[in-house]
Amino acid sequence: MMKNDILSVLSLVFFSFGVALSSQIYVVFLVPILFLIILNPKSFLPSLKRLIFLNLFIFLISLSAVLAGNLQMAILIFVRSNIIVFFAILLFYKKDGYFFASGISKLVFSDKFAWSIYLSINYIGFLSSDLKRLKKTLLIRGLIPQTSLFCYKAYANMVALLFLSAYKRISAMQKTMISRGFNGKFFRKKEKIKINFGDFLVFFSVVICGFVKFGVLI
Repeated sequence: MMKNDILSVLSLVFFSFGVALSSQIYVVFLVPILFLIILNPKSFLPSLKRLIFLNLFIFLISLSAVLAGNLQMAILIFVRSNIIVFFAILLFYKKDGYFFASGISKLVFSDKFAWSIYLSINYIGFLSSDLKRLKKTLLIRGLIPQTSLFCYKAYANMVALLFLSAYKRISAMQKTMISRGFNGKFFRKKEKIKINFGDFLVFFSVVICGFVKFGVLI
């Protein structure tokens, strides 16, 4: 976890592009991840649990390469995606959407783009909390997950409720922002840019990954 929002965003961008565009997986790619764990050891287990959950989607992406008959590419996609996602989770551990959007805004991106990122992150959080609430409601009402028409209808209704909930939140947010005179400007906290040793260490290791590559894993 880094404390400087600008370096956090830059680290994520450079690391993601460096790993994604590499034709092989190198040991050096694990160095920034190792530094993040050392700087905040408590973030390791929660971040690992999150990564295991997200592996369901990563597996489905890799499966497309397997079905195409390219097992080597599937393994590369799987490992590459895990490295990037794990780095991102550790990097923004216990950080909110404002932290990420603020870093983007400070990098001379348009305020509208920063607002889009901020609102998207928040709505994902809202949908996630609504999904958990609806799942608990279904379990309390005695729904047993099984391959039956009744279960399929229940899950279809749950998805429909999620879309309706998202639409209501978006409409309410739009009306609130208009009533408060929103003009598209992204407001940032007025504070001096501070870079501590941990931030510099992680960012420097990310930059090194782009130029120095050794220890081929895959």
